[in-house]
Amino acid sequence: MPNKATEIALLCDEAKIDPDDILNCFACFKETIKLVDIFESKSEIRYESWKDLIAILEIGGALKEVEGTEKPPEERLLHFDSEKAQELLKEAKIIFSALPDLKKQYHKDTQYRIAATIPSRLDNLLRFFNAFENTPFGIRRMASEAERKLYILVPFIDYDGLNEVSQSLKGALDRGVSINILTRNLTEGHQNYDALVRIFGDPILPKENFHLYETVSEDGLSLSHAKVLSRDNGKEVYIGSANFTRASMEKTIEVGVFLRGRQAEPIDGFIQLVLSHSIQRWP
Repeated sequence: MPNKATEIALLCDEAKIDPDDILNCFACFKETIKLVDIFESKSEIRYESWKDLIAILEIGGALKEVEGTEKPPEERLLHFDSEKAQELLKEAKIIFSALPDLKKQYHKDTQYRIAATIPSRLDNLLRFFNAFENTPFGIRRMASEAERKLYILVPFIDYDGLNEVSQSLKGALDRGVSINILTRNLTEGHQNYDALVRIFGDPILPKENFHLYETVSEDGLSLSHAKVLSRDNGKEVYIGSANFTRASMEKTIEVGVFLRGRQAEPIDGFIQLVLSHSIQRWP
């Protein structure tokens, strides 16, 4: 829950009033204030906003009801604690002043959609597809919408899983999109390599816009375990748990997120650094 100063700042932002105006308004009253006089004051603050502000100021201790005055709600007498009000509204002013920059940083251009693989046998979970995007469908869509580059980081690949998205990947290649795949075990006889050969041909797809990277191992552990996709310099990214395997596409519960906007863009630079610590196998 936000603190009281944050609540005031957000309320002021919504009502388009400055926290300083609240203090200026109370300066017109004596220490004991009749609630109806606040509502009828000549300030620019709307009645509904005043009701919320007064409730917050009461909880924050800046306004206290005068005891022993049993009156109708709007005839209530309140004691105004100027010191507590100034402290509360000063903090609210700092937050209020920062809100425009915060809104720019977390602007609506950042969009996300949850992705999931839900096995068909778990029919009680299938209703979540009303809100979620199916994992292989989302990956196919992402490849189909790629215009320049597509990066794919997955540790595990098998034929059935890769085949789920292969037509979209081949379509992107035909459009001239640069496809870059980082995975493990790119030697003959290993599942990842064999799946790529079966889908893309042997030798692996003699196209200049197809690039294949292998993760390096340190102390017996592969450097990358990430499952990340990025298209067009971070215009859209996928971050989740799914590999390019049949299990991840059909049989096991997987969850991830497709993210677009400024908050997604740094992922592309991160991928570039990961690739710089990998071995290029093709071309």
